[in-house]
Amino acid sequence: MAATKKRPRHRLPATSDQNVSRFVNCACELQLFFYVASNSRCCRLLFFLQGVAKNHTLTYIGHMKHLTTFRVIDAIARTGSIRGAADYLALTPSAVQRRLQSYEAEIGFDIFDRNPKGVDLNSAGELVIMHIRETFSETGKLTSRLADLAGMRRGEVRIGCSQALVPYFLPNHISSYQATYPNVIFEVVIIDHSIAQSALANHAIDLALVFGASEVPEFKTLLGVRQQLAAVMGLNHPLAHFEQLRLRQCYEYPLALPSVGFGSRAMVDLALQEKSYSRSPEMESNSFEYLKSHVAETSSVTFQIECGAPLPPIKDPYLTARVIDQRDVAPGTLWIGQLAGRSLSVTASRFAEQIGGNLSELYEHV
Repeated sequence: MAATKKRPRHRLPATSDQNVSRFVNCACELQLFFYVASNSRCCRLLFFLQGVAKNHTLTYIGHMKHLTTFRVIDAIARTGSIRGAADYLALTPSAVQRRLQSYEAEIGFDIFDRNPKGVDLNSAGELVIMHIRETFSETGKLTSRLADLAGMRRGEVRIGCSQALVPYFLPNHISSYQATYPNVIFEVVIIDHSIAQSALANHAIDLALVFGASEVPEFKTLLGVRQQLAAVMGLNHPLAHFEQLRLRQCYEYPLALPSVGFGSRAMVDLALQEKSYSRSPEMESNSFEYLKSHVAETSSVTFQIECGAPLPPIKDPYLTARVIDQRDVAPGTLWIGQLAGRSLSVTASRFAEQIGGNLSELYEHV
């Protein structure tokens, strides 16, 4: 039987530009292997980079390999010896040697120069190790992106928020997010700042969007934005003709105020401490929905923070709103927060980024 002809291997002098070019052309046909593990399920992706110089296309190859060989070569380069790599990887020296020889035979080049103390990368090896480490980096990025993709496309986001965000702000953002990721489920719980902390600590919610919350040790603030007070009234109310209002103008009409303890009510009460025109409201309620319905049917005025009010360009069929001059009422703060020391899911984190980005564009940071 005729002896099998061995594929020749080549050694590259460091100064051989011709051989370096030859190696680069060969490297363009190397197989790139990605082994991605996510949630105990393994997804293997293999691309074969072929004909890059000609048509810049990627051709899929039916068989796949692990990154084990690349890790072996990287370990040899880092430790400077076959035995050192074997010890580092908990393999036998012969197994490491076989991996290296198989790879060198595949590409047709020696990548290490042997010496009495171990091995050193040669010119070809320098190119190979650069490629290997770039592959490791890209594999890590791919793993992260695949995990993010899986997390964003499904899951649940539990939000505790002030009533102020329910009519306009939050529904718009949830519908926008679900338009892109329809399998994400949202749960919205109406809370105020006094119970936001306990809801986060008990893991009843992932995110808290509350007005007037003071920062406490277990509340990790993601964003705080200033919120001016706005007067809310019917579309045809006389005050709707003004672009901005003074608080005294609102008190010329019947008042329907949020109950004591709500953030917007606290802003009004604080502002009225030094005013001579203060008087009792004709209506109080702990439901902003009721207050909205009431002022839509009467000449009454109620108050709400900016993001919860139908300020232009929001078009409410029954209501409109105008900002109160800051000389009369100091702004409050709307907080977005999570439980300190707890990591958010990918879905909750991305949704927080979405609403945080929008609030940052519209309002002043604290």
